[in-house]
Amino acid sequence: MKIIRKYIEDTSRFKKISDALFVLALSISSYTLWTTYTTKVSNVCPINANQDMYYLSIGLLMVAFVITFFEKKTK
Repeated sequence: MKIIRKYIEDTSRFKKISDALFVLALSISSYTLWTTYTTKVSNVCPINANQDMYYLSIGLLMVAFVITFFEKKTK
């Protein structure tokens, strides 16, 4: 509990947003990969069926990466 409290108090707003977007992107991409490999549809590429979810997770990862440039650097 102390670790969580310290993270909340000491971490900048940009770092928290970046971490939240990163976790969200990882969860979306893992769900998308799981549904891609468990779906057995004939004559359809499974990647095309989930293409929007892949783009969403890649976009969220890129936004999380860009946000890291705005946080203060610690020495």
